[in-house]
Amino acid sequence: MLIAMNERRELINLVHWQKRTSLLPLKKQKFYCPQCERPVILKVGAVNIPHFAHKKHSDCSESFAEGETLEHMQAKIQLYSLFERSSYTPHLEPTLRNCAQRPDLYVKDREQHYVIEYQWTPISKKQLQKRTITYAEAKYPSFWLTKPPHTLRPNLIQMIRLTPFYRTVYEMNDRPYLYYYDPRIQNFYYIAPLLHVQNDRYIGHVQKIPYEEQTVPFRREILKLSSSEIERYVHYYVHARMRRIEQAIRYERGNDTLLTRCHDLKLLPFELPNWIGVPLAESHSFRQHTLDWQLHYIHHCLMGAEDWSSEETIVTYSARYQLSQAERHAVEQYRQFLEKIQVTDLRETLPETTYFRHFETTLVAKG
Repeated sequence: MLIAMNERRELINLVHWQKRTSLLPLKKQKFYCPQCERPVILKVGAVNIPHFAHKKHSDCSESFAEGETLEHMQAKIQLYSLFERSSYTPHLEPTLRNCAQRPDLYVKDREQHYVIEYQWTPISKKQLQKRTITYAEAKYPSFWLTKPPHTLRPNLIQMIRLTPFYRTVYEMNDRPYLYYYDPRIQNFYYIAPLLHVQNDRYIGHVQKIPYEEQTVPFRREILKLSSSEIERYVHYYVHARMRRIEQAIRYERGNDTLLTRCHDLKLLPFELPNWIGVPLAESHSFRQHTLDWQLHYIHHCLMGAEDWSSEETIVTYSARYQLSQAERHAVEQYRQFLEKIQVTDLRETLPETTYFRHFETTLVAKG
C-alpha cells in the first residue's frame, strides 16, 4: 500500500516522496494501516516501488493491497497524479465511511464523486460484482479500469474477444465504454461501441489516448461514427453471420439446430433473410449468435401460427423457454424491430439502406 499513518495519526502518502533516499530516515518511524490500525513496515528497495506492508498476514491484508503487482502500483500513482492536476480532489487508498473496502482512488469535485479501481490481474465475476455492489450500497459510485488485452490494435474497428472478467467490467461500469490503461507505456484505450457477435466475440472501435492527453472525468460520450466506420461494423458483422451459417452446415447434427429449423421453414441456410440475425443493443444477453436466437423465435412463431410482432407472443415465448429478464428484454427489442420493418414473409429481405440504417441506430443506442 502507498498510504499509512504515523504515530501522530497523520497520513503519509508515498507518492509525494520523489526520491528513495529521502524515504530512508522514515524507516526508523512506526507506521500503521489506516484500515485495521495494525503495524506496517515501510519497504524501500532498489527494484520495487516504495510501499507499506503489513508485518504479518492479517484479515486486512486479505482484503486490500497485499501482493500488488508493480503495474498495479504504477497505475495507482499515475492515476493519482492525473487527478491531482485536475479540478478533482483525489484521495489515494482512502478509508471510506460505511464501507469495508479501500479503493485505489476516491475522487471528488463540487458536483460528483466516485471511487476508482484499477485491476491489472483478473478477479472473479463474483468478486467484482460484490465489490461494486458494496460501493453502491455505501453511496459511492464506482469506476473500473483494467489491463488491456495483448490483441488490441489502436484506432481500428476490429473483432475483440472479451473474457468473462472483461465482460463483467463492461457491464458494471455505468458508461458506454470499456476502459483500459497500461501504466508501462502510459496509454489509455477506449473501446466503444461494442457490438456483440457470439459468445465472447464483439466488434469494437479501439481508440488510444496517451496519458498526457487524457482528461478527467473519463469520457462518457461516444464519438460519432462516420459512414465508412459504420460500414466497417457491417462488414465484420455480415462476415461473422456467414461464418456462423458455414459452421452450422459443417458441424451441427441433431434435432434442435439451426439446420433443422431452416428445414422446417423450407429454407436453405444461406437463404435466411437478413432481418434474422441482426444486431440489437441487448444482444449480449444471449451468448449465442443473434442468428440462432432470432431464428429460434421466428421458428417458434411460424410453427405455432403466432404473430412475431405481437406483445402477447413475447409473453408466451418467454414463459415456455424460461427466459431470464435480460433475455426477454432482448427478444422484446427484436419484436419491436420486426414491428417497425413490417415484414410478413420469409422471402422478403431488407434493402441495403434500411439494413445500414439499423446498424447506425443500434450503434448509437449502444452509447
